[in-house]
Amino acid sequence: MKFFEGLQFQHWANIPEYPDWNDKEFADYYALQFNYSGPLQYAFSRSRHEVPNFRVFNGPCAWLCGPGQRYHYGTLPGVSRWHRWVSFEGPRVAKYLSEGLIRQNLLQEPVQISRPDRLAANFDVMLQRLEDNEHDGAVHALEGILLAIQAQPTEASERSLPARIRSLARRIVQSPGKDWDFQAEASRISISYAHFRRIFRQYIRNSPGQYLQRARLEHAAELLRRTGLTLTEVATQSGFEDTNYFSRLFTRRYNSPPSRYRRMAAQSAPRR
Repeated sequence: MKFFEGLQFQHWANIPEYPDWNDKEFADYYALQFNYSGPLQYAFSRSRHEVPNFRVFNGPCAWLCGPGQRYHYGTLPGVSRWHRWVSFEGPRVAKYLSEGLIRQNLLQEPVQISRPDRLAANFDVMLQRLEDNEHDGAVHALEGILLAIQAQPTEASERSLPARIRSLARRIVQSPGKDWDFQAEASRISISYAHFRRIFRQYIRNSPGQYLQRARLEHAAELLRRTGLTLTEVATQSGFEDTNYFSRLFTRRYNSPPSRYRRMAAQSAPRR
């Protein structure tokens, strides 16, 4: 079968008492790390010249080491921890990154695992398939593990979601002309895009796209009232690349074409 081509495994292990300290920059492959039990001391840096900022993660967590980045992690003195890992490379990884199966936050900070026994069991299935040279089954198991990690609701992110969503809404109003990427915004707060849309609608009463469009049209209306910019300039500064499309949306929102809206606003303005 060709369903699982494009991924090559390199090394893997399941070590109940992992003693090693790692301080390395990954060259051309990825390594999925799973700290099943025991405290983990961890830091991430973008180069050997950056001073690492260490944190201690108590209990189960997972993260991904990626090419061109430096990782520092290991066991606290006098304490043991249980560590599983697998390294891999290939063009299939690029698909994981582009389609969101691997989020950027997983490459920089461990994600707390709420059901470590289940993840450990799935990890062991993958490792056994690798030992048995069952490549397709191992790739399938790896993708299931990545999906399970992606779905982890971190306590900190869930608790701070309302404030983060409202902060994002304010930033949209302040910069409506920006090329907003809501999938990237979801990744920044470590939730799936589908969950991001649900939470945004829950607290803002609009979908992200609807809210952005409304903010852009309100910004355009203000520019029409307060400036002498051309319609093309108003559209561009409000985030619309197509002036005709902007005019249709504006007319629908304000029951008036932009040019007439401007004339009416000028006529109703108080004279000095």
